Amino acid sequence: MKWSVFITDIEVLKQSKNGDPEIRDITNDSRAVSKGTVFVAIPGFKVNGERFIGEAVTKGASAVISENEQPNCDVPWIKFKYARKMLSLLSRKLWNIDFNSF
Repeated sequence: MKWSVFITDIEVLKQSKNGDPEIRDITNDSRAVSKGTVFVAIPGFKVNGERFIGEAVTKGASAVISENEQPNCDVPWIKFKYARKMLSLLSRKLWNIDFNSF
């Protein structure tokens, strides 16, 4: 799925215009990132996931989602109010999951 399609119908607070990469996966664990992955930087209780954006991009992340702007990021990024919520919603969209079928 293309990045532009992936973020369609999502309320984006701010975004960069760094291209339209192919999206194959989404994760908030920088250790699980590979080419085509969207890295979601979630502010944790002990560690802020934004600390791992550089590592995720180095490992091949195609895009980044965070609660704060990432002006120096080399891949497309978008800012959302609640990154944790966006991880859930965009995972559902990427994998075409219909929770009404459970």
